[in-house]
Amino acid sequence: MTTPPDREPATTQLPYNTTGYHTEFHADPPVPLSIWERALHRIQRWHPTLRLSLVAGALWLVGAWHIVVAPIAPLTRLELALDDVRQSTALAPVAAPRDDIVIIDIDDASLRQLGRWPWPRDRLAQLIETLFDDDHAAALGIDLVLAEPDDQARTVHDALASLTQLAPDDAALRAGVARWQGTLEARADHDARLARALAGHTVTLAYHFNHQADPMAAGSAAIIPPGSAQPSTRELPPPITEADVLPASALAMTPWQGVEVPVPALLRATSGTGFINALPDADGELRTTLLVTGYGGAVYESFALSLWRQWHHVSALRPVIRRGEAGGPPRLTGLQLTSADGEPLRALRVDARGAVTLPYRAALHPGTSPGTGRFRYIAAADVLAHRVGVRELGGRVVLLGSSAPGLADLRATPVHRALPGIEVHAQLMAGLEDNDLSVRPDWSPGFELVLLAVVLTAVTMAVRRLAGPVAVLALLMILAVLLLCDLWALTGRGWAIPIAAPLAAGLLTGVLGIVANYLREWHSRRSLAQLFGHYLPPERVRAMASDPDRFLDVASSAENRELTVLFCDLRGFTPMSEKMAPDRLRELLNLYFLRMSQIIHGHGGTLDKFIGDAVMAFWGAPQPDEQHAAHAVQAAMAMIAAVEPLNAELAERGLPPLSPCIGLATGVVCVGDLGSALRRSYTAVGDGVNLAARIEGATRSYAVPLLVADTTRAAAGDLPGCEWVEVDEVAVKGRSQLVTLYLPLPVTDVTLSSSGHPSEQEITAIHEQLGLWRLARDAVRGHHGNGTRAVTSPSARAVAHARLTELLAARPASQQLHALAAHRLASMAAEDAREQELPR
Repeated sequence: MTTPPDREPATTQLPYNTTGYHTEFHADPPVPLSIWERALHRIQRWHPTLRLSLVAGALWLVGAWHIVVAPIAPLTRLELALDDVRQSTALAPVAAPRDDIVIIDIDDASLRQLGRWPWPRDRLAQLIETLFDDDHAAALGIDLVLAEPDDQARTVHDALASLTQLAPDDAALRAGVARWQGTLEARADHDARLARALAGHTVTLAYHFNHQADPMAAGSAAIIPPGSAQPSTRELPPPITEADVLPASALAMTPWQGVEVPVPALLRATSGTGFINALPDADGELRTTLLVTGYGGAVYESFALSLWRQWHHVSALRPVIRRGEAGGPPRLTGLQLTSADGEPLRALRVDARGAVTLPYRAALHPGTSPGTGRFRYIAAADVLAHRVGVRELGGRVVLLGSSAPGLADLRATPVHRALPGIEVHAQLMAGLEDNDLSVRPDWSPGFELVLLAVVLTAVTMAVRRLAGPVAVLALLMILAVLLLCDLWALTGRGWAIPIAAPLAAGLLTGVLGIVANYLREWHSRRSLAQLFGHYLPPERVRAMASDPDRFLDVASSAENRELTVLFCDLRGFTPMSEKMAPDRLRELLNLYFLRMSQIIHGHGGTLDKFIGDAVMAFWGAPQPDEQHAAHAVQAAMAMIAAVEPLNAELAERGLPPLSPCIGLATGVVCVGDLGSALRRSYTAVGDGVNLAARIEGATRSYAVPLLVADTTRAAAGDLPGCEWVEVDEVAVKGRSQLVTLYLPLPVTDVTLSSSGHPSEQEITAIHEQLGLWRLARDAVRGHHGNGTRAVTSPSARAVAHARLTELLAARPASQQLHALAAHRLASMAAEDAREQELPR
């Protein structure tokens, strides 16, 4: 057994200064951080899931403020846009105008033909009589607030009085005026003329609530049924409930302060009335409208609802009131339609304001229609001229209004920038007729809060548990499910549920989480590249970057792992370097390190460091490698094989040849990010590292370029193109057990023929030489099996000597086997000399 020379690492000393004392290095004191910087650093140490959860919680609070306390303008605009998309998706365009609802339009052509507005009331009376008597319309709604009396009768009265004053002495004139004054004033009373036209027909007049105080109605507004005497206060239309049944506070809107109603004669003559107040949204567009509203403690119905009830002869309309909880005011939740005998017909849902969403629909090709093309527009002049008749109007419900811009009854809507106000009522009537009205339920705020929490939780979990494109896909799926469920609620249940806050918060959380993931992954990959870029080839770093968190966790800590460690050193480097210029030495080492690094990287190794002229590498970390020993042995053999072409290249550059020697050992070592606060590196320490360093030193004793520990031989197993040669058993400093050294011998390790390729004869020769070496080894040991006891008998030495001599004479020669045989013969000769010197 041979004890290899120990190679202790050189003691590192601090440099001396000119005074002979050690120089001490002091790090600069750290710069104190501000409170915000310390807080930011502390937050950065939090787990990413916790940080994203805190962001989601903050967004939930913002959404809750928007839902419960005060609307936030951007979310309000988003909700309005979602309403438009939702309604346009749920309500498909129409192919042709409706036939049951017709609009009589006081358009610019009618004004040019019949005169400017306002028209005399007798013309309106003539229009009504034509519609019912000649065209047989089913019902009529007049979208005009006839709040001021017609002044034609007063004008006639004043003219007759003036005429009498012009000739006070003319008895014949006075007699003529007195005779015809009654007749003329009666014929000039257009309000009475219009009232007679209204009587007996199904006509709904319009009135308007406002927020201006009305002295005639404040506090003492009387509700006068048709046919009673004119009161001293303003006469109001009949409500659908008695006073104080549903106070105005029960409706979630500002109480009305005044009302503009038709003149009493018309109000008594008409069969129905309804208010025409609009509820524009924050952007000025009209998306919802009131079906009922409160005034003076009573509930009043809208113009379109009143006309629709008369059209279908629905005699009663009863509000559905839910009593307030915990002493709160009662709330209006719906309207119950009943027949004359009290049988329930249909229920209409309304929101807390008494409103519904307008079911706008437009035609695919509106053509020349002033509106959406959903309804037929007929000029009022054509009706008065009898250019339309029963075929166009018979049995239909007719709405009278104006599309003329000068009459200022144009509304901004999602489907039309200047939709005539009369068509807004027609759209609502169509919704009542088709039963496709939607409302925002009173429980929607609480549901939206829960939905906001559910969406934020789902997005947070998806973003944190999924990576990259999968997280983006999951976010889009969550938001798509939210939109589809909201659309189903509208089309299937008639619920217009606001989802702006959940949608915006979910999208923002998802985007922030995905961006944070990408930034964190980019930072992790950059850190990984910075950490392992000097140890591993780029392709392995890119492969590790697919799971940066895993390898950063490995790299930022230390662990015990079985590795195979390689040490490679140059023989005779110190005297050679003393004779070379620095630039030439740098050129030689750079080329040598480049070749060795390429081979190590090519065999999956991790290049640890360069120690002077030595190279340290290991296999099995940071990426696990079940065949780390085999890969390390193959890399070492490739490094030895690369020496000959490397020396040829060095010779061409005028540089001396190199003779590397390599030691390999396998064992459990500590591997990870090791070092100090000033400098750290990813390296390995432990008994396996020390053993590899000592085995590398032993190669000089045996005159072979590569030796492998028995642990590496066992872990590597049989390798193709390689024969394991047992070299010796040695004692290593610090280890109680002997270490068996092996030489991985390529089967082509012979002096090649001129062809450059080993022949079958040469391959056979090397196997014969391997047999001679094994016979000599067994003879020295005194066994042919598994024994390890050394035998020193002369006969055994003679057998070993003969086999080794025969091996040295064998041709073609295996250089490494010849070196081992020569070393063994020299060792035997030295032992013989020592025995002869011993006293007998």
